[in-house]
Amino acid sequence: KGQTYPRIRDYGNWHEIQFGSKKGYIHKLSTVPAIKFGQKKVGQSKTNIGTFVALKNAVIYDNSGKKLVPFATISKNIEYPIEVPYGNWVKIHIANRVGYVHKSDVKVSLKKQAKPGNLVNPNQVYTYEEMVRDISELEKAYPNLISKRIIGQSVDGRNIYAVKLGKGKTEIMINGSHHAREYITTNLLMEMIDVYAYAYSKNLRVDGYPVRSILNNASIWFVPMVNPDGVTLVQKGHRSAKNPAYVLKLNGGSTNFAAWKANIRGVDLNRQYPADWYRIAGNTGRPSPQNYKGPRPLNEPEAKAMVNFTLSRNFKTAVSYHSSGEIIYWHFNTPKQHEVRDRKIASMIASKTGYRLVPPSNNPSGGGFTDWFISTQKKPAFTPEVAPYVGNRPVPISYFPSIWKKNQAIGIMLADEAYKNRNTR
Repeated sequence: KGQTYPRIRDYGNWHEIQFGSKKGYIHKLSTVPAIKFGQKKVGQSKTNIGTFVALKNAVIYDNSGKKLVPFATISKNIEYPIEVPYGNWVKIHIANRVGYVHKSDVKVSLKKQAKPGNLVNPNQVYTYEEMVRDISELEKAYPNLISKRIIGQSVDGRNIYAVKLGKGKTEIMINGSHHAREYITTNLLMEMIDVYAYAYSKNLRVDGYPVRSILNNASIWFVPMVNPDGVTLVQKGHRSAKNPAYVLKLNGGSTNFAAWKANIRGVDLNRQYPADWYRIAGNTGRPSPQNYKGPRPLNEPEAKAMVNFTLSRNFKTAVSYHSSGEIIYWHFNTPKQHEVRDRKIASMIASKTGYRLVPPSNNPSGGGFTDWFISTQKKPAFTPEVAPYVGNRPVPISYFPSIWKKNQAIGIMLADEAYKNRNTR
């Protein structure tokens, strides 16, 4: 009583609600309409790793606030799918919400082939809110291996997170979602964190790489979503912005933001970095869904946060993931003495992914994060485009298994390479 739930649809005298892999129905006479839904609707889990049977009427708790709040009960002897074990608790999805049930109240049966790294579900349209929650859960699950830092805030006030994975002093950085419609790169980075952490805890290998020994020597800093406002705009529309009328105007009045690349002010963040900024080609000259470089370098808080964070560390290598083309940019006015080194690492990435190296003569005109890193830090940086070209829209989530297969080892491979060559750069 008193709890609020999202429904799937109206069903005559009933509300239809998702319960595990089944539908549930609640009679309308037992409810009143909710003016506002306090909890975030999360949808149905797609990563069930087993089931439990309730040993008694098992209470389900919401832990999104400062204290546990009971919001559902699963009756004795009912079997229900599990998303992931969580200390003394089991995480489930129930009534389109995340819930936790105490292990003492249930009998758990895990699938024999539970996949490593069970906290992140990358096979979904992955939101900023999902990322924030998963970062918190990963930090709790691996407190001695994972830590987070807020490196800045977006125009609309969303936190920009950096996540450190590893114990070593040699550090590399991997970032994603500079461009709003390219949010599948966040899925990739969050899955890397999840799988590498699990492999570390179990002393497993990823594609032959001994994760524990590598992460004892090196650390990977991930910035999974550089442009949280833009990603949210593409996924949820103009009402997600603090100034909906402004983004609607920039988008020509259309409520379809699938093609949007910029931040919420209409500035392309990957044209904001001070690397040949004044010679950038194709600039729109005004705020736009894509390609506007802004009034000056580092005018936008997201790009400024990335530069300040990078300068606060000693990253040996940087990777900025983008989404469309299956190519790798690796060269930007690179001095001759670094070409052989950088091409060798780029070729390592190409051999794992199958992506084509872009010849130096075909480089973009500047302003990108890796352009800036290469030219100012004098160290290797790479921009892999992870999917086949799909046009001006987000890469379909159905592409993710293939993207993951090609890129699963890239982070740990580059951490290993950086440690082995730490004294040469």
